[in-house]
Amino acid sequence: QMNPEIMSTFEVNFNEVILSSDDRIAQLEEENVVKLYHKAVIDMENSSPVFSDYFVEAKEYFITYMACKGNKFNHAARYGSVDLSLKDVIVLSDNDARRVYDVEKLMKQDDCYWVLDGKKLRVIGVHNYAYESCVSYEYMVNNNIYVDKLDITVANLLDKDEAQLFVENLKKLFPGAIVESPYDLYYESYLSGEEEQRPFAMGTAVALLLVAFLTFMFLVKYLFDMSQKEDV
Repeated sequence: QMNPEIMSTFEVNFNEVILSSDDRIAQLEEENVVKLYHKAVIDMENSSPVFSDYFVEAKEYFITYMACKGNKFNHAARYGSVDLSLKDVIVLSDNDARRVYDVEKLMKQDDCYWVLDGKKLRVIGVHNYAYESCVSYEYMVNNNIYVDKLDITVANLLDKDEAQLFVENLKKLFPGAIVESPYDLYYESYLSGEEEQRPFAMGTAVALLLVAFLTFMFLVKYLFDMSQKEDV
């Protein structure tokens, strides 16, 4: 079943340069959890030489990473560390690690680093979530990294009308941005997940009632047999 938090998350995609230090983002962060995404170019010549053959042949010289104020990620370490309080570090998602790296080389590399958009970041670990790789919020803001996309998770689940009003407010806040509500992005999947749960729950209830009925009948038969023996 889809996580209900998904239905509280709005997506904002930018067609212009928006810096991570933008006051409008700070305004949103006062009452919401905001994740900032940036698509960075990898300087493969000056990064650690542990890239997979597949990645080199595909010529995919970029990666998208994200940051969140307070570094509020629930990701656990699959390998290494997820401590984003360290300076100039990146924690790779499991997908990025396997797509970009020869994992065996990664495990043996003592000091692995990437040069992203001309800035050197040390790879300290791989987290257990599929998307995306993570950097610290301080790194993004202090280096004026521009933002390609925002994920904004509101505190409470909004109904469809409330969500549409929030979308309109975001469009006013970021003119020209493409704003989508969770009802646009996930509603059908969320509903289908709910529908899948209903027959399962109904089947479980029927099975429990059947077990209870059979248990009751067994008890009645047992008491009847005992009374018959006493009469004899």
